[in-house]
Amino acid sequence: MREGVPRGDGKRRVRQASRLDEAMLYATTPHMFAAGAEAAAFGRLRGAVKRPLYGCDCYAYALVASGFGPHLVCEARREMQPRSEEGEGGGG
Repeated sequence: MREGVPRGDGKRRVRQASRLDEAMLYATTPHMFAAGAEAAAFGRLRGAVKRPLYGCDCYAYALVASGFGPHLVCEARREMQPRSEEGEGGGG
């Protein structure tokens, strides 16, 4: 694995794993995936990685980008949808 740290040329690289069984995975919680096919698919992914980690929410994406954290992040489809109605009337 190469670490994703700043190089002399100012470019950054994310942390790489050669194989899925060497990768670390972040998800907010395993309970976010809908029962059935979605939960089963996440279960297969979780079982294939070296270490599943939970919590962190959107900070996990920053960790991937920095190269100092997990190799991938998996979220439930419904968690990625815009929630504009929640912000209405809230001053935002």
